[in-house]
Amino acid sequence: MKRRFLIAAIFLLISFGSVTAQTAGDVSVKSTGGHPVKLPLKLEGFMIEPNGQLINETAFTNKIEKALQLLKNKAPDEFKTMQFFIVKIRAWNVSGANYNEEVMTIDIAKATFDASLEWLASVLIHETHHIKKYKETGKKLGDAHLMTDKKAALQVMIEEELECNRVQLVVLEKIGGKKFEIDYLKAQKGDHFDIDKDGDYDWDDYNNRNW
Repeated sequence: MKRRFLIAAIFLLISFGSVTAQTAGDVSVKSTGGHPVKLPLKLEGFMIEPNGQLINETAFTNKIEKALQLLKNKAPDEFKTMQFFIVKIRAWNVSGANYNEEVMTIDIAKATFDASLEWLASVLIHETHHIKKYKETGKKLGDAHLMTDKKAALQVMIEEELECNRVQLVVLEKIGGKKFEIDYLKAQKGDHFDIDKDGDYDWDDYNNRNW
């Protein structure tokens, strides 16, 4: 089955609820609340793409800006890496690292957005690491989709998830993540993306994600 390979951000937010600018151009869109948001937006060099049908545009822009500032101030090395590899951050229906746009993009869904500021910021770094690996190797999740051994392919994906979790954990601790967020991340096995537990990651899994 054709895969889009939007990589899962950790779904802590669903289980725990609350765990959970400079502008360019003159085009304005009416936010679902608050003041109109001008598009396109740029914050710290990133293109910010709100979507009022998914997340209030003003709230999205403001919280993403706060997350970027938090990373810039408390995890500057990881923030610089993000600036190097990521072009766009957009509101989307599912969170993940998106290799398939014209530019390297991080998608943020409402459940991820509604988590704590620290968790949201750490997810940005998690997804950045997926894209960093892709840019450095030319492989999407280790090109697991090209492997005929389904079990081995799943393990390749799990290993990358765990690697991204480790990078996320370092940042979460630096920026003041809550203890239960840190403990949750440490407990992850890296296979949460396999929603239907059939041993692979495909459109069935993507379409059934709720984070």
